[in-house]
Amino acid sequence: MKIIDNHKDLSIEFENIIFNFVEVKYNTNKDLFTQEIFSLNEAQNIKLFKKLLEINLFSQKEKVLNKYNTEHVKFISDIKGKIKAKEIKYNDINNFFLNNDTQKVLLERLLIINLMNDSESKKDMQNLLESFNYANKIIEDLNILIEDRNYFYKNSKINEIEQLEKLVKTIKESSFNTIENIPGIQPYLDIINEKEFNERKLKRNSLIFKEIYEKEREVYKTDDNKCLEESNNKLNEIKYNFFKQKNENENNIDTEFLKQFQSMKLNKESLNQEIDKLFLIFDYHDNKEEIFNLMTFLFYKNKILKLVYSLKDIIEITKVQKGFFYNLLKIIISYIEKNNVLKILELSNQLLRVYSINIYDDNDTFIQLLIKFPDFHNIIQLYNELSEDKKEKLREKKIFQILENMIKIFEDKDKMSKIKDKELVQIIRYELTSNSSYNNEILCKFDGFDRIEMINI
Repeated sequence: MKIIDNHKDLSIEFENIIFNFVEVKYNTNKDLFTQEIFSLNEAQNIKLFKKLLEINLFSQKEKVLNKYNTEHVKFISDIKGKIKAKEIKYNDINNFFLNNDTQKVLLERLLIINLMNDSESKKDMQNLLESFNYANKIIEDLNILIEDRNYFYKNSKINEIEQLEKLVKTIKESSFNTIENIPGIQPYLDIINEKEFNERKLKRNSLIFKEIYEKEREVYKTDDNKCLEESNNKLNEIKYNFFKQKNENENNIDTEFLKQFQSMKLNKESLNQEIDKLFLIFDYHDNKEEIFNLMTFLFYKNKILKLVYSLKDIIEITKVQKGFFYNLLKIIISYIEKNNVLKILELSNQLLRVYSINIYDDNDTFIQLLIKFPDFHNIIQLYNELSEDKKEKLREKKIFQILENMIKIFEDKDKMSKIKDKELVQIIRYELTSNSSYNNEILCKFDGFDRIEMINI
């Protein structure tokens, strides 16, 4: 190829010398050449062939009629004929449709096949793309059906799963023009359009349903139909409790489901998505905001209740003036004892808005600090009971710097007695977050710092 690069204007005699050389050096056959054309990696033979095209050597094929020239013209003519007749196999070109870059490689190969004719290459590209998309859609649909069978019917439909996998393999190994004649495909494709299948597909994409289903699978290990039936029954209970009635009493909601629901690893965004999926599954469009608020509250319920109890304790510990918000906390707690979910939700939202607390922010360490605040108070009380020697040793530890911030809140009893309960949270926020580096440090240090450690200092 270096020789070719250095000789831009080649005589017929020199062209014959080049062809005679490459015929010996790069002797090939049709099958190998076809394989190299449809390989993502550019073989040396393809590089050479492209180089010869670039210097228009094949335009003089009537003068240069050696074996390499004439055979390769036949090779590319044969490939072009196969493309037109849709005789190319799915597996031959699958790798070229991974992304835009690989499609560009395919277009380069088609330029070689068409002797650098751009318009013909684009026509062939369009034909291959249409053939590929047709076959790929069938493969995708069959794979979705395989996923459905593997998830819901892995015991009862083993033979069907094997048949589907064989069909996918056959399609990938077949020429595009024979795919529509492969027996047994259409009945499976008809299933894809069935209502029950699409309902299962929606459910399989729902983490909430999958939590239910996996629990039922532990009970009905090999009974696929019973497992799905019981899972649908549990899901319908959710539909009834959340979507069909106003749930004023939490006792109406399945306790086991609540535990599962609250233990799911979701943030606010993914929780929103999961609730939206339930609306799709139930094909339900009414009272969306109300249902969304209820389910969101139940998901964060334990966190909200801990915060409510903690805020009440903080007001009592600091001995600030008790007013409307202290009384509101007591009312919320009374509804907690009655399991009145809607009232707890309504009053909690009112409380959190006043305190500018976003309980749904999973990254807000200040909320976690508030929840832990009574524990901090107990540690501070213990600190005050330590001997001076032990206090001195504690001062040498970094945790004492954190304790100092906590102690400040309790030092001035007269000042605290003049503060109203609704102002307290902002004071605590200022004291604990004036140095932002303390936030995570407080949580980490106090999580592993207990009474025994302080006594043993």
